[in-house]
Amino acid sequence: MTPQLILAMVLVASWQTPVLLDRTVAIVGGRPLLQSDVITAQRLGMLEGDGVSPAAVGRLVDRELQLREAERFFPFQADAAVLEARLTAVEARVGGRDALARILDAGGMTPERLRAWLRDDLHVQAYVRQRFATEERRDVLLADWTADLRRRTTVVVIDP
Repeated sequence: MTPQLILAMVLVASWQTPVLLDRTVAIVGGRPLLQSDVITAQRLGMLEGDGVSPAAVGRLVDRELQLREAERFFPFQADAAVLEARLTAVEARVGGRDALARILDAGGMTPERLRAWLRDDLHVQAYVRQRFATEERRDVLLADWTADLRRRTTVVVIDP
């Protein structure tokens, strides 16, 4: 390579400003959770909080841990009508079909992935109802169970 070619390549490279497309905020049992997952779930009203905070990332980590456990021990088939009702509720919550499409597009989520997310939520909810059948102390038992899942699974939270 000639010095002029090297100089030209350096100049071209220096003109490009790097753009952060997404970033990993946690890894749960080898599965990455992305910043876009947090933000999109919040915009869709499926995750409390505003922005990528430690609390929001923690809730997403807990969801992933619970889902992994439900998939291991509890076969599940979502009721199509219930799943459709959940999808309709999300659509209404965000302001209609066009608003939903914009949010999904901005977060890199497809309508199919949204359906899978909602189906996974139903799966976890059904498993929790089956595992902790009584309403009494369910919140305490659920918190203890989730803490135990964290101890048994490799969880790496990357500073949000």
